[in-house]
Amino acid sequence: MTIETLIEEGIVLESGKGFAVIELKSNENCHTCGAKPFCKPEDSEKNKIKVSDPFGVFPGDLVKISVEGKTILKASFSLYGFPLIILIFSITAGLLIFKNSIYTEFLSFLFGVLVVSGYYLFLFRFSLKKSANSIPKIIFVKRKEKN
Repeated sequence: MTIETLIEEGIVLESGKGFAVIELKSNENCHTCGAKPFCKPEDSEKNKIKVSDPFGVFPGDLVKISVEGKTILKASFSLYGFPLIILIFSITAGLLIFKNSIYTEFLSFLFGVLVVSGYYLFLFRFSLKKSANSIPKIIFVKRKEKN
């Protein structure tokens, strides 16, 4: 069985403490890529990503990074799939809980949104402590030419 790996190129913007911030080179596939949450987490035009730095890179270095496909799949399911399942179950539970109210559907919807909001709060507060296995890694470095 082969392991799918996404490899991208970029330029180091910042580095230190075993991590680096990379500005990825955009290509024509960026608009339809499923890994957008990894490389464009902010609302900016630049595709930036924080990566593990085993080489001790410096700002301006050209690097290649790799992200395992299973990491992207896990992140996508955590951010989209599981919350959808939680929303469906919590709305269904809300219909049972609020069945004697005249606002059954509305209260059930609010209950579902509240439960999903709690999930996201938990996810971003406690569960997204990135382990060394889930952070993309630098696999190649081309040092910046010194003038």
